[in-house]
Amino acid sequence: MLPAEQSMNLRTRNLLIAGVLLATLAAAVAFGISLFRASIKVSLEFETRYHAAILAHGAIRRFESEHNRRPTSWQDLNSMTPLAWSSYELPRDIEPIQEWITIDFESLQTADPVTDSIHPTGTTYDGWEDLLPLGIDR
Repeated sequence: MLPAEQSMNLRTRNLLIAGVLLATLAAAVAFGISLFRASIKVSLEFETRYHAAILAHGAIRRFESEHNRRPTSWQDLNSMTPLAWSSYELPRDIEPIQEWITIDFESLQTADPVTDSIHPTGTTYDGWEDLLPLGIDR
């Protein structure tokens, strides 16, 4: 093999290796971006359910103090004076809140604490009940 042919083969091999390395790097960056986006989405879903549960807890407590009984349905919560938490407000946001949490109104009548009857519809923080902000009656 002539020196020029060897040089050409070496250059071709180096370009091929560089191309493979660049393709691998691009794939790794794309994978990292997709993981980052997925983790952000999961975090936002956790927060949404957590905030909906806090709002429901506060609404139940307010309803109880205003009516001397606990609510028996979503309609009871829908009829109350507005209560806001974070960017959510009852009764305005009652439909999306019903997607994020469920309330067992039957067990709510005797549940102690109230949080035993509030259940996020998906995954949220473990022990979210213990994360209720200060100033909210637990």
